Amino acid sequence: MTTAQPAAHLPEHAPATATSRLTEEILPKIPFFGKLKDTALAVIATQVAVGIMSAVYIVIFQGTYFGRSNKPYWDGLNQAWHFRAVPGIGRFLYDNWDIGRHLFFRDATESVLAYALVVMIFVKIRPLYAPSALRKALHRFAGVPLPAGHKIPLVHRVLGFFHMPTPYQGDMHRMLIRRGQPRSARTTPLQYVFLLPSMFLASVPGMTVAAAVIYGGMAYAHHRGYYSPWLTPESPWVPIAVGIAGGNAFGHLPAVKAGQDVQKYFLKLRLAIAYFADALLDRYHADEISHDEARDTITALRGTKPGRWYPEVYQARYDTLYARREPADRGSNLDRLTISLFVLGLTVLALYGLYARKWAIPHNDLWIP
Repeated sequence: MTTAQPAAHLPEHAPATATSRLTEEILPKIPFFGKLKDTALAVIATQVAVGIMSAVYIVIFQGTYFGRSNKPYWDGLNQAWHFRAVPGIGRFLYDNWDIGRHLFFRDATESVLAYALVVMIFVKIRPLYAPSALRKALHRFAGVPLPAGHKIPLVHRVLGFFHMPTPYQGDMHRMLIRRGQPRSARTTPLQYVFLLPSMFLASVPGMTVAAAVIYGGMAYAHHRGYYSPWLTPESPWVPIAVGIAGGNAFGHLPAVKAGQDVQKYFLKLRLAIAYFADALLDRYHADEISHDEARDTITALRGTKPGRWYPEVYQARYDTLYARREPADRGSNLDRLTISLFVLGLTVLALYGLYARKWAIPHNDLWIP
């Protein structure tokens, strides 16, 4: 009797149609149950983001390694770097450093990562080279010309210049290969390692503008004699608003690219199994194997299509990849090892960060490395 073919030996390729991109998928209408389920997953994603960024902040700025810790230096950075000497705003920077370091390097970045994770669950990714809603509005009402059909947007050119993940890096690869500077269309191991710093740097413009508007508005309100507990730098809504602004502007872009590649890595395992089952059925219809052999082999395989509890966009991506007969190649051994360690690392950080924020810190019982 023919046995099930192990996943490691499943075929890693299948007939491919015309070149197409994962970001050009058409998402079907999501039913009510799907919206409810995705909302619950989005809530979970925000808590995962809180855990990850809290853990990163503790590990970098509070951990003790070889008898030394960054905490004293980090807490007193305003004094060590002489913030008071900055013209005009030096005193403000010095006095608000304690708030600022938590706002920009922990609380707001939690919102940036949460926004990126929610985008990957809820929002249909815009097709590459499609003009934004703002450009369409400017074109319609002000006559501003739309960008050229295959011109990489400026923001993504900047991300690519700094080797941050971007959905356009595959096209950048084709542009630079003639100059001897090829770039991988997939997210590279180093891009996974520096993903969180890349997100932070990409979110700085949006966070800076939001912080200037919010704090400027507070200063103006105080100048006019209006005071409220909700109009103070310590207000809980401030880091959320600043982080969402940074994530919505550009901060989510590197994470969306990396997240797509991680999803695609696992989806291609399902594709390989589906292609193997298709080939087996073809052999059965050609009378090359018996009905019993086909049945026993197929029923021993793992699942192919993602179950109903997966996010709707994840299920839609599988349907799109399968309909296009996307090649099931999941990359080199290094790619597989990198993605496995990346997912494992984020899981460990999320669990430790949630333990710290939800239990250890409130109960004054935090274990710090």
